Amino acid sequence: MRFVLLVLLASGCGEAMTADAGVDAGRVVIDAGTDGGRGFDAGACAVAPAFGLADLNGKAGFDPGGPTSPPFNFATLSRASGADAGRFDVMFNEFYAGAVVSNAMIPAEKYRDCSLCYAIRIDCDTMGQNCAKSYLAQSGSVTVSAATQDAGAGRYAFQLNNVVYQRWDFTSDTAIDGGCLALGSFSFSSSWP
Repeated sequence: MRFVLLVLLASGCGEAMTADAGVDAGRVVIDAGTDGGRGFDAGACAVAPAFGLADLNGKAGFDPGGPTSPPFNFATLSRASGADAGRFDVMFNEFYAGAVVSNAMIPAEKYRDCSLCYAIRIDCDTMGQNCAKSYLAQSGSVTVSAATQDAGAGRYAFQLNNVVYQRWDFTSDTAIDGGCLALGSFSFSSSWP
C-alpha cells in the first residue's frame, strides 16, 4: 500500500505549513447527482469530514519513491474523530502526476493505478491505520497549482471540487458497499521544510 505511515501528533511536524480550508471545508453538497454511471448516487452520500487549519498536525512534502512506488507529493491532515476519544479521521492527498494540472477529472480507478489519489479514512488509530471506514475518490476535479519534486524544500498546493469518495477496501483494492462521502470544495497549500 502506498499510504504514508505517520504518527499523528498534537503539534506541528516542524514544517512551515499554511492551508485554506476552502468553501465550507467540505460542507457543500456536490453539484452532480450521480457518478456518471459508476454505481453510486452522489446525492445519497454523507458529507465528508470538515478538515481545516486546525488539522495541520499532519504532514506534507515530496517522497522520491522507491522500488514499489513512483515519486509523489503528499499532504496528510488529521482531526479528532467524533466516534471515540483517541481516534482520528485522516485525509490523504497524493499526487503522482508530477506536472501541475488544471481542473483534471479524478478518474474512477483502483488505488494501485491512480495518479490523482485522494482518500479519507474514518475513526483511525494514531498511525492512521485500523480505521472503521475507508474511502477513495472516484470522481470530481482537482487543480494542482504547485507540486515541487524536492524532498528538502518545496510547496504542494491543490484545490478539490465536487469529489465523491466511494467506500473502499484498500487490502483488495476494490469498492465495497457501504456508502460514499461528498466533498464540495477543499483548498490546501503547504511548504516545507
